[in-house]
Amino acid sequence: MKKIFSLIFVLIFLLSLSDSCTKGVVSGDSKYLILGAYPTLLSQGNANLNYLTIDTSTVSITVGEKGAPVASVNLWVVPGANLNPSSWSLIKSVPFKDSTVLSVTGAEIAHALNIPPDSLKVSLTIYPEVVTTDGRKFSISNTPTNFQSFPAYNMALIWPVTLINYVCPYDQSFFDGNFAVISDQWNDFAAGDLIPVTPGPNPNQLTLKLYPSPNVGSNRKPIVINVNPATDSVNIPLQPIGDYPSDPDFSMQGVGTVSNCSGIISLTVTFQSPQDGQIPGTFNIQIVKQ
Repeated sequence: MKKIFSLIFVLIFLLSLSDSCTKGVVSGDSKYLILGAYPTLLSQGNANLNYLTIDTSTVSITVGEKGAPVASVNLWVVPGANLNPSSWSLIKSVPFKDSTVLSVTGAEIAHALNIPPDSLKVSLTIYPEVVTTDGRKFSISNTPTNFQSFPAYNMALIWPVTLINYVCPYDQSFFDGNFAVISDQWNDFAAGDLIPVTPGPNPNQLTLKLYPSPNVGSNRKPIVINVNPATDSVNIPLQPIGDYPSDPDFSMQGVGTVSNCSGIISLTVTFQSPQDGQIPGTFNIQIVKQ
C-alpha cells in the first residue's frame, strides 16, 4: 500500500509551484493538483562515448512514460553536470510513442555545444525533458530531485555519459592552489570547503592537505598521491594522515583520477587506525580547481 501511494503521489506534481500558481490557493489542495509526467528507464544502452570515434560514437537509453501522455522528449546536454537549465544546450527533440530509444552521437553533442567533436574532453550529462501532448514540460529542473534517487520511480531525468579513451595531457603545474570540495562521502568536509594542493615532491606526484578536516581532527599531515601521466590515474600508498578525537594515528590509502581538462581530482579511499583497525567501506571525495 505504501508503494502504491508513493507511485500515485509522484505522478501528481504540485504545479502550483510553476505554471498553475494562483494567488490565494492553498498549496497541496487536491483540486489544484495536475497530472504531470516523467520518462522511465526501460533499458540502458551504451553509456560510453568513445573519443577514438567521437563523431559516430553513440550513447542510448530506452524510455517509457508515466503520468500524462508524452508527445516528445527534448534532450539537453551539459559538460560535467549542472542542474541549472540555463547552462544546458539542446541536442534535439525526439518524437515519443509508447516507448522510445533515445540515441545521440558525439557529433550531435558537439554541435549542440558549438564545439568541434574532438574538443569533447570531459564526461557529460544529458537531461531528458518530456513534453506532454498539451504542451507542458517536465525535467529534473522542475521535479523534486529526491524522486530521481527512488528506485520505485525508475526516473530517467538524469543521463550520465562517460567519455572513454581520452587522456587529458597531465600538467603537474596545473595542480597548484585551492580546490573546492564537490562532495565528500567521509563527511569531514562540506561542499565548497577549500583543499590546498601543491605539485610534488616528485614530477608525477601531488601533495594535498586533506583528512582529517581541521574542524574535526588534529596533527594533520599532508598526503602524497602518485599520478600515472599516461592514464591520469592515481594511486595513494598507505600513509598517516593525522588524529581524530580519541582515535589518533589514522592512515589512508586509495585510488583515483586527476584531470587538467575538468579540473577535478577524484579520490576513493579507505581508512584504518590502531584503535579501530580497518574502517569498513570505501569513501569518495571530489574536488575541483578554483
